[in-house]
Amino acid sequence: GLKCIEQHRPTEEARLNSLQFVSIVLALCGLVMFLNQAGVSVSAAVSGSSAMVSAVFAVVSLIVGLGALLFFGWSSKRSFSPLIRLGWLRDPMVLLHLIAYMLLPIVGIGFGYVITNVAQLSLGASAFLSGALVLPGALIGAFFAPVGGMLYDRFGPVRPILGAFFAAICGPILLLVFSMRLTPVMLAGFYFIFGLGYSLGFSNIMTNALRNIAPQFMPDGNAVFNTCLQFGGAAGTALFSTILSVAQAGSGEEGSDAFRHATAVGGSWTFAMMIAIVSIAICCLIAAFRIGAKRK
Repeated sequence: GLKCIEQHRPTEEARLNSLQFVSIVLALCGLVMFLNQAGVSVSAAVSGSSAMVSAVFAVVSLIVGLGALLFFGWSSKRSFSPLIRLGWLRDPMVLLHLIAYMLLPIVGIGFGYVITNVAQLSLGASAFLSGALVLPGALIGAFFAPVGGMLYDRFGPVRPILGAFFAAICGPILLLVFSMRLTPVMLAGFYFIFGLGYSLGFSNIMTNALRNIAPQFMPDGNAVFNTCLQFGGAAGTALFSTILSVAQAGSGEEGSDAFRHATAVGGSWTFAMMIAIVSIAICCLIAAFRIGAKRK
C-alpha cells in the first residue's frame, strides 16, 4: 500500500464524532439483533415453546436500533463535521440504487444458508457435499464480477445490470418450480444460474450510483453502500433461517420423513421469498434508470 496506493486528492483534517459512531453501532447491532430474536420468537411460538423472552429482546432491540438510527440521521444533519454525510441520499435515483443494493445481498448471501440446509436436512446429503454445492456458484461469482464491469464500461448501466438480474431471478424461480423434487445437482445448477447473474450485475449497482453523486461525497457513499451490503447479508440469513424453522416446527425428529418434507416445504417458501425480493430490487432499478433517462 505504501508503494502502490496513490493519493490523488489532498488530505484534510478529520475528527471522529464519537457520539455518532456509538449511535450507528447501536443502530446496526439493534436491528440485526431484532431480526435474530424475532426469528427465534416466531420459531418458538410455532413449536409451542415459550417465546416471551425472545419477543421482549426483539422489541427492545428494534426500539434501540430505530432510535439510534433516527438519532444518527438527526445528528448528521446538524453536525459541522458528521461521521457520514447523508445529504446525497435526497436524490431518488441514488436512493433507489441503495435500496436494491441492500435487498439483493439478502438473497445473495442468504442463498448459501438455504442451499446447504435443504441439501442436508431434506435431501439427506452429507455435510461435505452440502457445502460443496455452493462452490460452483461462488467460483463463477468471483470470475464474472470483472466481466460485469467490462460490460458496464462498454454498454452503460441499463442493459448489463437489468439483464444480469433478469437472468439471476431464473435461479430461484426454477428452485421454486422443482422445490419438492430437487436433487443435489439441481440445487447446485440453479444456484449457479443465480450466482452468474448476481456476479455480473451486483457491483455495477454501486458503481452507477456513485457516478451520480458529487465527488466530495464519494467516501460517504462507499461507507453507506458497504454497510447496507453487510446488513442485507445478516438480514437474509436471519430471515431464511426463520422461514425454515417455522416450516420444520412440530414435524418430528431430524432425519425423519416428516422432517425432510417440512424442510422441503420451508425451502419452497424461501425460494418464493427470494423471487419477491429480487423482483422488488429490479423494480427499484427500473425506476432509477427511468429517472436517469429523464435527466438526459
